[in-house]
Amino acid sequence: GYAEQLIFDLKRKGTIPVIVHPERNKKIQDNLDILYDFISNGALAQVTATSYVGGFGEHVAKISHDMVEHNLVQIVAHSLPGRKFVLSEALYRIAEDFGEDKAMEFEDNAEKLINGDYVSAHNYSPIKKKKRFLFF
Repeated sequence: GYAEQLIFDLKRKGTIPVIVHPERNKKIQDNLDILYDFISNGALAQVTATSYVGGFGEHVAKISHDMVEHNLVQIVAHSLPGRKFVLSEALYRIAEDFGEDKAMEFEDNAEKLINGDYVSAHNYSPIKKKKRFLFF
């Protein structure tokens, strides 16, 4: 599709695309395989710190958590100036949820991107929707 070709073209020119706040994109929320396909094709993704800590609601926080758990995001950032405390809170919660190494990886990736160093996605996996059963 168009997005896959765009990712390919950008990578061929030496640019790695970063999908920002995919957790807040309705199409991606409805079909998490879209993000998996972007990452599989060589893009990176950035979750918004406010999303991870619940600032956009429980649904977005859950999706953010799942994306981190499945290594579908490589960067955590804040989108507004003066929100560094939210970034610290998100990294703290990621460390609680997945360990200190995971939180440090997010910090390292952000620094690498700022410095123009290579960052890649690894160990990512698709998010399987949990089946719900109704019992009467």
